[in-house]
Amino acid sequence: MTANALAKEDGKKYGAFYVIICGKTVTQINDNSDFNTLLEEAKAQNVKVFVCGISLSKFNIIPETLPNTLEVIPNGILYGLQLTKRGFITLTI
Repeated sequence: MTANALAKEDGKKYGAFYVIICGKTVTQINDNSDFNTLLEEAKAQNVKVFVCGISLSKFNIIPETLPNTLEVIPNGILYGLQLTKRGFITLTI
């Protein structure tokens, strides 16, 4: 909903909206119908959702078992910092 509101507000100036999932939250992805619904809504609004490979490894989650709409990145924290360097605004929840 946030991405949709910002896109309406910013119009043509709207950039990209990324979500990076790190830490224990990765354990709540598989077999979660509510999460899958949110992923579909995110995809429809051109929101890219990434998941941290380090977190997957730490919690023994096999990347191939995740929804195919997620993109696994090697290090979610590093990627977030790199996005900040590129001018992205970040918010941690």
